[in-house]
Amino acid sequence: MKKIFLSTLLLFAIGFTSCEHETFVSSPDLPAIVDSVDCAEGIVDFQNEVLPLLVSKCGIPKCHDAQTAEDDIIIDSYENLLFGDEEDLVIPNSPLQSELYEVITENPNDEDFMPPSPNIALTSAEVDLIYTWISQGAENTICNSECDLSSVSYSQDIEPIVNTNCLGCHAGNSPSGDLLLTSYNEIKSAVSNRNLEETINYQSYFSAMPPNQPMNDCNIVKFAAWIDLGMPNN
Repeated sequence: MKKIFLSTLLLFAIGFTSCEHETFVSSPDLPAIVDSVDCAEGIVDFQNEVLPLLVSKCGIPKCHDAQTAEDDIIIDSYENLLFGDEEDLVIPNSPLQSELYEVITENPNDEDFMPPSPNIALTSAEVDLIYTWISQGAENTICNSECDLSSVSYSQDIEPIVNTNCLGCHAGNSPSGDLLLTSYNEIKSAVSNRNLEETINYQSYFSAMPPNQPMNDCNIVKFAAWIDLGMPNN
């Protein structure tokens, strides 16, 4: 346990010294971030559930990252989703009128379907999550709960973390860096042979993953705890 706490302190130090982020001008129209005490059961956590998913699947190079900005759409922050150049990208309380929801539910053979092939499509559960978030008002929620390290497992913790934060780049026929993260064996191999733990910690000399911003602290510490346990397939 001491090792995990020391790892956590190191992660905070690395995060504050080596991560560079774009600075956005605050808008008076931005809804206030909902504190964890105000997040009732069933409220979708935008910062920890929706944003990492959209960045992984949509805000990637050659699509909607800040450098490419396909169709002048940048998907890397709440500000750009709600107040970017595409006015109808997300319309609070109206998922069926929101361009974002429309393109992820198009016929996969339609040219407007997103993400386009060969990128991996959103699952039905991920589509439902975005629908619910918009239906709830598309708020900039951040619902941090206690980080439970008592029973970290691959199936309940590590696989969902990777699916949300990494599969947009590391799945399909042309994965970024020729690195697939779609199975237990691939993730374990990436830790052992491709410095996956160092990259998600944003350690120097390693390519940062996810590239736009680090995962939340709880996910990073859970990953470290799982590795310390010997990376069980449980």
